Amino acid sequence: MEQQDSTNKNKEEMDLIDVIKIVWHWFVLYICKPFVYLFRFGLNRWWQLIIFGILGFAASYMYSEFRPIYQGFVVYQTNTGISSDFITEIDQLSKSSLDNISTKLEIPEKSIVELRSIAPHYVYSVDSLLTSHIIDYYDKYLNKNKKIVINNRFCVEIRMYDKSCFDDWESGFVNYFNKNKFFSDLKKKDIANVKTRIGVLEEEIEKLDSLRQIEYFENSRKNVSITSVGTISTSPETKLLHNDILSLKSELQSNKNRLIYDTDVLSVVVPMQVNKLPYNTWLKTYKVFVFFGVFIGLVLLLLWDNRKKIYNFIVIK
Repeated sequence: MEQQDSTNKNKEEMDLIDVIKIVWHWFVLYICKPFVYLFRFGLNRWWQLIIFGILGFAASYMYSEFRPIYQGFVVYQTNTGISSDFITEIDQLSKSSLDNISTKLEIPEKSIVELRSIAPHYVYSVDSLLTSHIIDYYDKYLNKNKKIVINNRFCVEIRMYDKSCFDDWESGFVNYFNKNKFFSDLKKKDIANVKTRIGVLEEEIEKLDSLRQIEYFENSRKNVSITSVGTISTSPETKLLHNDILSLKSELQSNKNRLIYDTDVLSVVVPMQVNKLPYNTWLKTYKVFVFFGVFIGLVLLLLWDNRKKIYNFIVIK
């Protein structure tokens, strides 16, 4: 019995060794050998590949100079609703025709024809205190818990072929959402709620400032005492009531300010910022162009070097 188990074990070991040999043979045949062949071929044609790399570098420069793309961005604060609603709306708008975008945002024709793309982005914070903001240009933090999305702010990135055509976009989105029925209705409800809240706060403050509260303060004087250092100490109830009044007045002023300053659906937090250098400047794209130049050159040289074999293969087929 033990001899049979030993035989089975040795057989399994032999099978494992055979599998490893097959995998190694496949790796050498289909990966190592082609790689070594391409490496040697590239070394033998290095000067030709350098020429293709130079052509790629020249193409990157010509591309950036011939059709430069400028990048601008503006950060908005929502005065009603949440940022995801605005981002969804802008994303849908960006996929429509240039004529539709021009009509909806009231962008002149001379500017709309220079448009490359529109992309809304979420704004994230790195901590719960919202002290530091990150614009998620590449959806790096989308649906991730590591960052906290700021629900009342978002960024709009605009790419244009002409650097002088960014002027109307900032106000264009503000006007568009002010006229949008869904968002304008939300804003009207929000204003109504703020006005109702102001009335409630004024009523509460008036109650606290009434004669009954004055009588309360008069009665609370009985609890006033002189501390050992000569300061006046009042009862905790008096201090608490005083803090409540200040808190209510602060909230009241905040709501009044909203009616004065937050009249639009959107407010501009960061005005339109346009990068000085083109987005596709050759300093950023030359590596990609050089790589593809060398790659295309390698493919063309391989085809040319094996042209007879390819021709014979096609003819035989």
